[in-house]
Amino acid sequence: MLSSYSQVGIHREALSLFHRMRISNTKPDHFSFTATLSTCAGLNNLQNGAKIHALVIAFGYRCSLPINNSLIDMYGKEIRETSCAYDHWTLSALMNVYGESSEMSFGYMVHALVIITGWSTAIETKNLIISFYTKLSSQSDDIKEFKSIGVLSYARNGDREQVLSFFVDMMRNCMCPNDFTFEVVLNGCSSLAVLGHGRMVNGCVIYYGFHAHVYVGNDLVYMYAKCGDIEGSSHTFNEILDKDLDSWIAMLFGFGMHGLAR
Repeated sequence: MLSSYSQVGIHREALSLFHRMRISNTKPDHFSFTATLSTCAGLNNLQNGAKIHALVIAFGYRCSLPINNSLIDMYGKEIRETSCAYDHWTLSALMNVYGESSEMSFGYMVHALVIITGWSTAIETKNLIISFYTKLSSQSDDIKEFKSIGVLSYARNGDREQVLSFFVDMMRNCMCPNDFTFEVVLNGCSSLAVLGHGRMVNGCVIYYGFHAHVYVGNDLVYMYAKCGDIEGSSHTFNEILDKDLDSWIAMLFGFGMHGLAR
């Protein structure tokens, strides 16, 4: 019902329903959060949106791609509604201010605007975005998960090359990736069919101890197959200890892609 209210634009009723859910101690899921964040965006209600963002963190949904998409849309819409034209110098200055003050919500808003306005490739803004997330990651273990939002933002916009570039910058700044980051980056390698980058990411997967994660292993199988290395795909498949259905489908996909039907 919450999603239905949000989709048809009955935003106040949707927000009221979410509050009633919280009062009744009903635990929200990622569908509830996505719909409620869309509602906050529809109402231009950043104050409630920031509170929902805090609940997203508290309930452990900070790595959910749909929720992060909704957060970017909400913050981005807020900035668009209250701003005129920004150039990369203005955005860099804002990013620097929020980096120094550690105002997370406003930092995310500016990052969303950087992506929306197409300035994500500018060296000045790119470096300050990296600096902002680096400072956040050094302050609290709870905040470290937010470093993947930059990768998610580029992936959402289909900027595969920027996904890889941002990931490399993360590594250079000693920012530890998580399993979801690896999934997004490996998908980028697969889409671009860049085997060299894929092998580099595979090395990082092993170094940071994510090779035991079955879904990361599955993404590696797909990546090697799409990049033309069926032997690498087969080797990775054999290294997955607890294979699931997707593991077998990924390997079958690789064999079929390379004409190895037998």
